[in-house]
Amino acid sequence: MSNLLGRIITGVLGAALLVGGAWLGGWYFAGLVVLIAVIGQWEWYRLLRQAGFLTWRFAGFSMGLLLVLHPLVPGGASMAMLPLAALLMWIPFSKSDMPLHRFCATVSGAFYPAALLSFFLHLRHMEEGLLMTLTVFLLVWVSDICAYVVGSLWGRHKLAPTISPNKTWEGYVAGLVGPIAAGLVLFHVVTHSLGLAQVLVLAVICGVASASGDLAASRFKRAARLGDTGRLLPGHGGVLDRFDGMTVAAPLAYLFLLVV
Repeated sequence: MSNLLGRIITGVLGAALLVGGAWLGGWYFAGLVVLIAVIGQWEWYRLLRQAGFLTWRFAGFSMGLLLVLHPLVPGGASMAMLPLAALLMWIPFSKSDMPLHRFCATVSGAFYPAALLSFFLHLRHMEEGLLMTLTVFLLVWVSDICAYVVGSLWGRHKLAPTISPNKTWEGYVAGLVGPIAAGLVLFHVVTHSLGLAQVLVLAVICGVASASGDLAASRFKRAARLGDTGRLLPGHGGVLDRFDGMTVAAPLAYLFLLVV
């Protein structure tokens, strides 16, 4: 009960912070996304270290920061190549026993989660940006909540027992049905430029992405023999535990909306 209460309180406060940041937009929202990305990247490097992979953190965080900010900083993505080039110039003189593993681990953190989270800034700065950003937030949250509640109360059939023993097919289906239902409600309540079919496709994208991101993070944690990526968020674990689905949903949702 205490874990559930902590989960609810943390979720409500986190949601209020994200919605407020998105509402303000600009550098307020960018600062929040950067904070999430930096903490998530730190947790990712911690997970890699636990799994036996060392990293060059200064280069990794430099690349990650520039990649996450590139929607707002002209040439940011290009500038992210500078620390990458500097790292490649340093590697021949490094005394690392496993430079290939260390290089790949370092670069991975700049993209997961940092570069993937930058798509929330892309979402916020597109047409109807605030509405689209809040819609993606809502659909992913509804997917998470429905999957958690239904899986906890009525889940019987294991979805991926070797990866995450607590995940069930009942929870997975609920994680798809929930955002579809929320999308139907949004379509009839909120005025926007999307048609019904487009809203439903976006809902499915967010539901599948949320579940897939969660399972991917679970597999990474199992490989590193970690229960959670961190302990910053009571009832949720680390930032990466909370945003594992968002990191997958953000780029897919943005690219879909860009097309339609």
